[in-house]
Amino acid sequence: MSALDLFAGIELLGPQRLARDWWSSNGMGSVVCLAPPMKVRRATITGSSPL
Repeated sequence: MSALDLFAGIELLGPQRLARDWWSSNGMGSVVCLAPPMKVRRATITGSSPL
């Protein structure tokens, strides 16, 4: 699923919230952003990870 398809399916958006990534929570750098929670109709997430 492309990001455009995901955004096209947004049904609800909440207020922006401060989001911290895992790395900054564990003292490994700092990446902070404002991101709203969202409800989408359908999301298909695929991927792979190394063994």
